Amino acid sequence: MAFELRKYQEESVDIGVDFFERNKVLPGIIVLPTGAGKSIVVAEIAKRVKSPILCIQPSKELLIQNYKKYTSLGLEAELYSASVNSKKVGEVTFATIGSLKIDAIEKLKKIGLKYIIIDECHFNIDPSRGSMFSRFISAFGKDVKVLGLTATPFRLNNSMDGAKLSMLNRTRPKFFHNILYVSQIKEMVKNNWWTKLNYELHPYNRDLLKLNSNGSNYTDESIRLANDVQKTNNKIYIRLKQLLEDGAKSILVFMDNVDNCKTMAKYVNCAKVVSADTKPKERDDIIEKFKSVELLMERILDNIDANNFEDDEFNDQ
Repeated sequence: MAFELRKYQEESVDIGVDFFERNKVLPGIIVLPTGAGKSIVVAEIAKRVKSPILCIQPSKELLIQNYKKYTSLGLEAELYSASVNSKKVGEVTFATIGSLKIDAIEKLKKIGLKYIIIDECHFNIDPSRGSMFSRFISAFGKDVKVLGLTATPFRLNNSMDGAKLSMLNRTRPKFFHNILYVSQIKEMVKNNWWTKLNYELHPYNRDLLKLNSNGSNYTDESIRLANDVQKTNNKIYIRLKQLLEDGAKSILVFMDNVDNCKTMAKYVNCAKVVSADTKPKERDDIIEKFKSVELLMERILDNIDANNFEDDEFNDQ
């Protein structure tokens, strides 16, 4: 199966291939918005680079997505990840970062690995000396070339002055040095590659929210109090009910805690809850059914207990 690359995808691939083929280049980043097709870009770069290449992902879901996109081109690749019960390496290897330990290093060294792509490179990459990531990269010497892809090229850093966002190429310690290419959301929307976003703004009083000790987030207690006082979750439920009545089929709802998610799912019983406590197999099943809209097996309106979940009852559940 062949893909006709969009202009920004072709430009990204060309820059990525050139990056790997040049001599002595510091780790760089390609920035593409969510939904821009990073899996396609990863696949095309791996296809065009004529050398063993490792593609690292932070999660099982992204690992499978990138692997399937590459193999859909009619090409072969290996998977190295405990999450999929496979630890093989080849000319093109897709791996999760948590599985890259001593055995992986030895296998990759044997095939002469020189090129590494890190998808979602803002996430779970610890450049500090002695970290698992640093030890893995340093094991291949100074000649290894690392290219990162992300939609969010920054990291939240905590300091004595509080928390602040820093660009990945300006953090300390620093791993990535250069931003090689950037595609903006406005380009996606302008060319109809992104559906135009419709924002709904609702009044919200932040006075009750309290920062935690390092200033990086609000405390759980203050979030719960602020939402209870303002009946935020009731408002979410009412809006959700309206969307379902209007025929919406796939809705992703983020809430302030797992208990409230379970309460919401109880009253909208075509919904499922995914949290850190969800077992892997159940999580995979829910995600696949959500993608295929299989969760909506009955009429939505028949699945909503509208009489028992009015806008003043949610906080008492």
